Amino acid sequence: MTVEEIKNSFTLKQLQSYNSEIRSKYNHLRFEYSQLKNKFEIRLESAIKERTSELENKYKQDIKEKDKEIEALKKKIAQMQSIMDNDSTNSGLPTSKTAIGKKKYIPNTREKTDRKIGGQEGHKKHKLVAFNDEEATETLDIIPTECTKCHSKEIEILKTSVDKQELDYEVKVIKRKNRFVNCRCKNCNHAFHAPIPNDLKEEIQYGKTVQSLAICLTNETYTPFNKTVKLISGMTKNEINMSESYVAKLQKRASKNTEKFIEDLKKYISEQPVYGWDDGVVSINQKAGILRTYCTDNVVLFIEHESKNEEGLDADGILANTPSTTIVMHNHIIHNYHVKYKFENVECMIHLIRRLKK
Repeated sequence: MTVEEIKNSFTLKQLQSYNSEIRSKYNHLRFEYSQLKNKFEIRLESAIKERTSELENKYKQDIKEKDKEIEALKKKIAQMQSIMDNDSTNSGLPTSKTAIGKKKYIPNTREKTDRKIGGQEGHKKHKLVAFNDEEATETLDIIPTECTKCHSKEIEILKTSVDKQELDYEVKVIKRKNRFVNCRCKNCNHAFHAPIPNDLKEEIQYGKTVQSLAICLTNETYTPFNKTVKLISGMTKNEINMSESYVAKLQKRASKNTEKFIEDLKKYISEQPVYGWDDGVVSINQKAGILRTYCTDNVVLFIEHESKNEEGLDADGILANTPSTTIVMHNHIIHNYHVKYKFENVECMIHLIRRLKK
């Protein structure tokens, strides 16, 4: 509508009335807007504070977790560094396991001197003691064929001699034939022979002496099976040629025969006033296993296990049967303090010193 149309359609009073009404509505809307704005600002501020608090808490929690992770990594690094720093001076590692580039420590309590290596002047000479003539098992007369001065062949053999003794040995292969002679009883006409022992059940077998030698080589000097076979074959001029599988079978047979001895040895160790035990990692069938050692001042017992656990200790039957009067020395093995054991614990000083060095 134009201005003229408005003037023609409404009176001044009506326009003033409408203007007043519109102004009133405007003021009302302005008031509502102000209230809504205040409420929005309050709610916005509250939401911002709440969200900020949530984010701060989250970040603080993340920082705590990261700090824990950092501490765990630091401990892991320290642990790995400790393992890397292990050598023969602060652990049970042999000197052969010294890392490349690290100085190898060779334990030697002797002080260095200017003296030459070998026998020292003024020291008593250690030599073999000559045997008596009647102890000689072989006498060789070594007679020259000519004079050592003029080379004449006309020489006289005297009754005296210059004697030089030797101690030596020879390996003699014995091919023993055991004849179990057949007999007949005159009373009942029964034909029989002496009982044949189990070690002679085959038509031919290796004797007890050579079996003992094979077991001794493999267990006392830790000679491998293949080298044990070669040694015996060489010593007997290829007359006794064992197989490696036979040497392995001898191990099982010998082990079975020592079961009673081992049980007696376990009982002996557990009854001693003091003994010690420890575990070492070895390779068993190409897998990591445990070689457990129980020792006193005069005996050592080795027992192998696939893993280190309580079941293995119980199977050994030593700790559980040790009385309260016995002192057991070990390398800070917590299990030793189990309430089911009666013995007194003592921790190995060597291992404690190694820990203090770290």
